[in-house]
Amino acid sequence: MLVVTLPSSAARHPLRFVQKVQEMGAQVLEIRGDITPLVEPFNCPLPILVSPRGSMKLEVIAQLQPSYIDLEVDEEMPALKGPAIIRSYHHHELTPSFDKLKEIAETLIEQKGEIIKIATTIREYSDLITLDRLQKSLPNNQQNIILGMGDKAHLSRMTSPWRNAFTYTYLDGTDKAATGQLPLSVYRKMTINQEKKKGKSALPYMFGTIGAQQVTASLSPLIHNTLYSLHEYNGVFSIFPTQDFDEAWDALTQLGVNGFSITAPWKRKVIDRLSRLDFLADRLQSVNTAIKEGDEWVGYNTDMHGLIAGYPFLSECKRIAIIGSGGVVPAVIGACEDRNKGCRVEVFARNAAALAELADLHQIHTFPLDRLHAAEFDCVICTVTEDIPVVLPKTNWGHHAIDLRYGKKTKFLMTAADRGYICHDGLPMLIEQALKQFEIMTSISATQEDKERVEEVIKFKK
Repeated sequence: MLVVTLPSSAARHPLRFVQKVQEMGAQVLEIRGDITPLVEPFNCPLPILVSPRGSMKLEVIAQLQPSYIDLEVDEEMPALKGPAIIRSYHHHELTPSFDKLKEIAETLIEQKGEIIKIATTIREYSDLITLDRLQKSLPNNQQNIILGMGDKAHLSRMTSPWRNAFTYTYLDGTDKAATGQLPLSVYRKMTINQEKKKGKSALPYMFGTIGAQQVTASLSPLIHNTLYSLHEYNGVFSIFPTQDFDEAWDALTQLGVNGFSITAPWKRKVIDRLSRLDFLADRLQSVNTAIKEGDEWVGYNTDMHGLIAGYPFLSECKRIAIIGSGGVVPAVIGACEDRNKGCRVEVFARNAAALAELADLHQIHTFPLDRLHAAEFDCVICTVTEDIPVVLPKTNWGHHAIDLRYGKKTKFLMTAADRGYICHDGLPMLIEQALKQFEIMTSISATQEDKERVEEVIKFKK
């Protein structure tokens, strides 16, 4: 069941809040003593879960007529009849060992927890394995809620409707009640799919974007989960931020993740973990999609497709400058050359060793970044993931500037606009490559209607 916590901003008019979240699919209202300890009793159309947290008086709890009470381990039982008891344990700094958590779970059961809840902070992806192992070790007849907290807990939260008695969420635009929580809008259609799927205990197919910390702002989950909903596909798409690719890969594949969207800085490193590459990924030596096919992990590249489909004007460009030397650059080179066989592609970057490797692998011209201002081109493509000083030459009418980042006004595009370029962000590429990725991951071909719906959802999100 979907649980929404009453935020402090709604404490004076709780009924309005409940009516709104009920329309969006919420099934239980949580009232927490550390957030709204003085809320006045009201005629709530949803079952109420009270979490006293040592801050609510017994008479207030009784007047709320809760259907559930969440008591921390060793918290005193209030003298109330009727509500089901949830016994819970939280660790806001780390995930204890399996043996320690198993001991805690047994204590919660001994303390008459009809539902037991354990929530820990995920510091490494191996912590998710610990929670998964714990959940599988519990008696089949014991209702439970096993959750992670923090940025690396995203998969735990995405799969919660399939795993847990309760899934904790919040209304978009209000405060989260715990780190790692996802908004109610994310679950609204996911839960419909979960109810329709065959075999209620079966987990969905699991996918996600793995990259550095900036993937937490990625639109990829919104795109893929929208497509899953449109096609009633039993899947979830998560995010996996990490600075330790090997640890994340080992843990997530052990958990049964079926495929990854690979982003900076891991598009080349992932190759060592794959059984084989398709023709394009092998040609580019750059992988942005990895899928489990039988017993093998196979690498693909949909970045090149995203560039070609997203920026059709590339076919008219005779000379193209690329800024940067990271993992997406081979796909950019390939897209430019395939789109226009006669164009000249030049790469400008600060990393001399990476430039030499690109020149050798792709037989192109490379230059230090400080030479960019003296170059002549009709399209410049920025592939770097952060703002760096770039001096662009003035342009003739009709020249283009593309920044493969999206979601904000970058310094590169502001500079390009001042110099007279026609400016484009990375959203067209993101959508087109994701549609191709969706097809590879699910064997379902995305339609034009799917694309239009994705664009509508992104526009609404903005």
